[in-house]
Amino acid sequence: MGKNTSLKRNILYQGSYQAFMLLIPLIISPYVTRVLGSEALGNYAFSNTNAYYFVMFAMLGIARYGQRAMATVRERKEELRKAFWSLFFVHCCASVIALIGYSVFFCLFIEKQRQSLYVIQELYVLSALFDVTWFFYGLEDFKSVIYKNFFVKAAELICVFTFVKGPEDLEKYAFIVSSSLLFGQMIMLPQVIKRVPPVRFSVSDALKHVKPLFTLWISVVAVALYTVFDKTLLGLMTEKRNVAFYEYADRLVRAPVSLITAIGTVTYPRMCNLLAKDEENDSAQNILSHSITLTAFLACGAVGGFVALATDFGVLYYGEEFKVSGNIMFALSPVILFITLGDILRTQVLIPRKKDQIYAAIICGNSVVNLVASILLIPVWGIYGAVIGTGLAEAFGLSACMAFCRKHYSVGKMIKEVMPFIMAGCLAVVVVYVMKTGLQLENTWLSLGARAGIFGICYVLICAVHLWMKKRELIQSIIRA
Repeated sequence: MGKNTSLKRNILYQGSYQAFMLLIPLIISPYVTRVLGSEALGNYAFSNTNAYYFVMFAMLGIARYGQRAMATVRERKEELRKAFWSLFFVHCCASVIALIGYSVFFCLFIEKQRQSLYVIQELYVLSALFDVTWFFYGLEDFKSVIYKNFFVKAAELICVFTFVKGPEDLEKYAFIVSSSLLFGQMIMLPQVIKRVPPVRFSVSDALKHVKPLFTLWISVVAVALYTVFDKTLLGLMTEKRNVAFYEYADRLVRAPVSLITAIGTVTYPRMCNLLAKDEENDSAQNILSHSITLTAFLACGAVGGFVALATDFGVLYYGEEFKVSGNIMFALSPVILFITLGDILRTQVLIPRKKDQIYAAIICGNSVVNLVASILLIPVWGIYGAVIGTGLAEAFGLSACMAFCRKHYSVGKMIKEVMPFIMAGCLAVVVVYVMKTGLQLENTWLSLGARAGIFGICYVLICAVHLWMKKRELIQSIIRA
């Protein structure tokens, strides 16, 4: 019972943290879209995307591999010290190479009048060097990360509203965002040194991490191809402002994704630890089953909310200039379900069982689907070509995960688990559309809030009846927690 309670508490911590992390951009975004405008934000999004490629190299596959490595030896202090410092050494080497590569990139390929923005983005690349969140997550210590970053993000919010007043302040905005990220990572390192003091390790200790890191890094590159590269293609094939329209729609759609995937983030090190002890038992199965139920409930609710409200919300939230972002949110919303269910299967079945090559192959398949679709469709349908490519890629990824994980959780069982929540979301959407059409409601914040409330009440009530009839044990355990 102690372990289960800890899991629930960690999910609450991580969920609350992700909710706060979502709140910051939700507050900032409507302000910066109006103050900076689509052209300036398009340039920022394009430069940030290019910097991300180098951050991706610096991180290798350490986010997942590092957590797994820490989780498997966390009860053995000396092994933990050696594992951390040998892995951190490899990470530092990759980060230095990334920094050098990024400096060469913007010096050679970026026009001089835009180089200052890219110099600022170097702080973002540098932040990867100090990212040790994987250490704390591997030990299931989520509070240490949450408390420190809470104050950093709050300071970022204050600085944006204080110093960013117009398009001429684009570089100030870039500096605030990048430096807050860098500082948030740096303040974690002293606590790590205190908990695991430096220790000698051999070259072989470091080299043994390289192969699994690169295997998982392939999947990180592939993820970038279908989550970031489509924005690069948009910037190259269409106007730069389309990158901003797509970026700000995608940012809101992925907001509930980061909240829901907190479930996988918290349960992943626990599954790694259980499987390292050869505990392929009911405990692991229960965690997986309950995670899928909770994920389906949250994801279907989020998809339904976007379907019912996104087009009107986009205009009210971002302003008339970003009206197209509301339509993009509507079209992108199904990926919330695809991504979050796939994340559960990856973090609780594939990666804890060290099926890294299968995981990488699935993600590479995603990127190929997205890349081909984007290249073919963006010239024809512009932004919506990128939307279709993303949807096809995520649908493929979930299907492939289900196929490879069927030994541990059958496809039929997952469909049976998810369908009631999809039906509940559809019914709630119908209620909202009937309400809007019948009452001929205008698009105001009051009207939007009323429709959101009606949707939420309908969806939760329908799901509550289903869960009480079919998952009473799960409901009771949550209540007791």
